[in-house]
Amino acid sequence: LEEAVQDFLQSVPGSLAGFRGSEYKELLTEMQVDNFGITGNRIVFGHWGILPPSEAWQRHATLAVLQHAASHKRAVQPGIVHKRVFCYAEFSLEPTVGARAVHGH
Repeated sequence: LEEAVQDFLQSVPGSLAGFRGSEYKELLTEMQVDNFGITGNRIVFGHWGILPPSEAWQRHATLAVLQHAASHKRAVQPGIVHKRVFCYAEFSLEPTVGARAVHGH
């Protein structure tokens, strides 16, 4: 896992243009991943300086996901191997110089 995460961090685009173009998609296709799981994602986020959320925020996000999942139930189909995945995110980006902050969810 650590080797794959390090390969990703060394190869991930260093600019927004790299994410908008084919560079990032090609990296994910080559690595055959869409995420590194809880542990790997924490390593990536830590490398990027993204701090772990507070326990209060984790409770807030868990409640939001549970409410969404409860309102989007579906019948289980035979042969389906993957579980449904629900994600929740909020963000607050504070610029270092000359731009305004960005918030959302």
